[in-house]
Amino acid sequence: MIILLQQKYPLDDYLINKLANGLVIYFFIFWGYLMNKVGVLAFLMGGALCAQNAVSSPIDEQREDIIRYSRLGDAQLVEGTKQLADLYRNTHDHKVRDDLITLLVRQNQFKEALAVCLHCRLDELSENELEVLAKAARNERQFQQSLSFYNQLTRVSPKNPNGLLGLSLVNTDISHFDDSQKYLSQYKRKFGIDNEYKQADLYLLESSESLTSKLHRLSNNLVKNPNDVESAKKLYRVAAQLNISPLQERLISDYPDLFNKTDKLWFLHDDAVRTVKNMPNRRQLNESYSNLEEAYSKAPEGSPVKQQSLQDMVVVASKLNNADYVEKNYILLQESEQVIPNYVKESYADSLLASGSPFLALDLYREIEQSYFAQKQKVPFSLQLKIVNALTDAAKYSEAQNYLESGMAEMPLYVMDFTRSRKIENPDYGNYFSSKVNLQAAKGNLSGAMQLVDERLSLTPGDGWVMLTKAELESARDHSDDALNWIEKAQEFLPGEPIWVEVAKANAALSVNDWKTASGIVNNWSTEQKENVTSFLEQYEQAKSARLVASGGISHRTSPAGENESNQEYYLYSPKTNDGHNAFVHYLITKSPDDGLKLEQQRIGAGIEANFYPVIITAEAGKGIELNDKAYFAANIQYRLNQHWNFSIRGGLNSANTPVKALYQDIYAKDLGFSASYKYSNRFEVGTNVSLMKFDDGNLRKDLSIWSNFNLFKYNRWNLDGGLFASYERNKDISEAYYYNPSKSRSAEGNLDLSYFQPFDHRITLTHHIKGGAGYYWQDNFESSETWSIAYGQEWHLGRRLSISYDIGRKRSIYDGAPEFNNFINLNLSASF
Repeated sequence: MIILLQQKYPLDDYLINKLANGLVIYFFIFWGYLMNKVGVLAFLMGGALCAQNAVSSPIDEQREDIIRYSRLGDAQLVEGTKQLADLYRNTHDHKVRDDLITLLVRQNQFKEALAVCLHCRLDELSENELEVLAKAARNERQFQQSLSFYNQLTRVSPKNPNGLLGLSLVNTDISHFDDSQKYLSQYKRKFGIDNEYKQADLYLLESSESLTSKLHRLSNNLVKNPNDVESAKKLYRVAAQLNISPLQERLISDYPDLFNKTDKLWFLHDDAVRTVKNMPNRRQLNESYSNLEEAYSKAPEGSPVKQQSLQDMVVVASKLNNADYVEKNYILLQESEQVIPNYVKESYADSLLASGSPFLALDLYREIEQSYFAQKQKVPFSLQLKIVNALTDAAKYSEAQNYLESGMAEMPLYVMDFTRSRKIENPDYGNYFSSKVNLQAAKGNLSGAMQLVDERLSLTPGDGWVMLTKAELESARDHSDDALNWIEKAQEFLPGEPIWVEVAKANAALSVNDWKTASGIVNNWSTEQKENVTSFLEQYEQAKSARLVASGGISHRTSPAGENESNQEYYLYSPKTNDGHNAFVHYLITKSPDDGLKLEQQRIGAGIEANFYPVIITAEAGKGIELNDKAYFAANIQYRLNQHWNFSIRGGLNSANTPVKALYQDIYAKDLGFSASYKYSNRFEVGTNVSLMKFDDGNLRKDLSIWSNFNLFKYNRWNLDGGLFASYERNKDISEAYYYNPSKSRSAEGNLDLSYFQPFDHRITLTHHIKGGAGYYWQDNFESSETWSIAYGQEWHLGRRLSISYDIGRKRSIYDGAPEFNNFINLNLSASF
């Protein structure tokens, strides 16, 4: 009867089932009537039940209409899913939910399917829902949830093979291979060996066996069946994981049709990355970069190998310290609008930090750190150290100290080895220790840094690297001889690292102008050695390069009113030779107008600086070209006795110190001077100067002065320097002298310089200075009086090769007992090229 109805009136499968159930019920009730002689009422009640079962509810009808509509095409499937979601939201019908989940999974909307039943109990779900949701959870890598669904599926429907099969697959996903084998064995006993079993068994085998075992198995398979292209593909992937590039090359050669152009580009990329991971030298890094560049240029636009090659080009360029390549490639990555992995961001940040942009680097390091926090993962120790170093370079010393003490765990000096049977020195401690020492030194606490080093040496007295660190600190204290002693000690304990000991020696030599020693070390290095010390070589070449040094100032007398005095001085230096010799051109202008007279002196000359360390001789000859029309000669001999004592003697004909007013009177002078200084450390130095100047008018000027410079404190960005100066001058009484010529004068003064350091990105730094000084001046036959000065200045370093400084201020001076007040501005520039 149902078949006849179906032929005449095509019905949905669901309605056919309902009609069949109703007829069965009707049949049994009718049979009871005949057998038990039940009344007409029972017969009618049976008919009512039949009708109720045969006719769908409005929700069912609407649901089934949506299902039929969704089968008409992709657009209808999307629209039908939306309608079914609305229907479930309004009705919470479990059948609607079942069909909605099925449609979502059919469209690979696994996350949305799981969201439909976030708060459902497992016992509320149908067999179909359990199976579909288990699959969705697995695809979303929510493995524990997937296991829960599959376990429930095996309980409610033991005859459904997908329950045990799913449990095996998910346990393989999470590397629980014993459990996976257990469920697979149960599947085999209940359902036999079918295709699903074979695939799950192969997946378990390939996931659980070691790479070497997999290599042998696949190699044997390929020997037995050379036409097994699937084994060839898998063997290629295993060879890539094991870094067996010859096997990869052979497979590409033996199966040219199996590997396309993209596969070969991947091989080129992988080979380059393998080289980078094996601690390569600079030549190998350059080769790797070239290979990556080739893979990038040949790969089609939008391909994964092109993007991956570009990402790794950033990493390799960073290791090469090639900031230009890093920047260029990173910009290309940003323009691709694809997600940039953290390891690429970290390499870019490394390059930014190394090239003098600590704030940009710090922002990226912090961004990477936050991603670890978001995933509730431990931040790598190496990243934490980079954050400390970036904070230090950004002069955020307090923040760096807090991060070291609170943001990261104290690093132990010793750790257990892999056998857990003995202690060995922690391989990460060296970098941690260096960061702690560098932070203390940068914030001005050299004594604290030295204490850390001494404590470490007491624990590991044969650590050559710590000795080199101590040498650096001694050099920072201007104890160059002590630094060299520690370098020589370190050399005994670092026989396998001669290049770094030699770099330390060369740095120590440059700090005292011992160019012959420094150049001798550099010139003995091989090309490969030089490639590994590029940072030092950049500093070395910059110190050798040509330079322009310019200075000038203007002084405006406000009381009593007067014309502006000014001076300009320029030095143009040639590059230094390997021995430190160089030549220079010198140009000087001095203006001191008075009584309506111009009084401007100009002179130009050339000279040499001959370096015979520890003796340096500077000699200059030239001619006056304005007011001063005679030739001049000047020489200076400096001698360095040791790290504490320095001496110099100087002399000149037609001295540059001759007053302009004396030149106006056609009076020239020659001078002779001697100086000595004692430097205790970078915090204290004292010296004396003695000079004689003989004028053509018979005057003999004698001058004696003593001075000292000292550092009162340095804390974080703040620094306070001080100085004391006292002088005694005596001249002959020359009545015709137009120039200032006191018979006897004495002066004493003290000054302070409070500075604040402010770094920026791109190797730009600014130091603010507030300077003040006060003193007293005594002159025979005149009243003594106080002197003072105050000024504000700025000192800019714009990269490594350009610096500019200027200050503006006001001062009070005394001449012949009368005070003079002047506003002044000074400007200095130094550029190397």
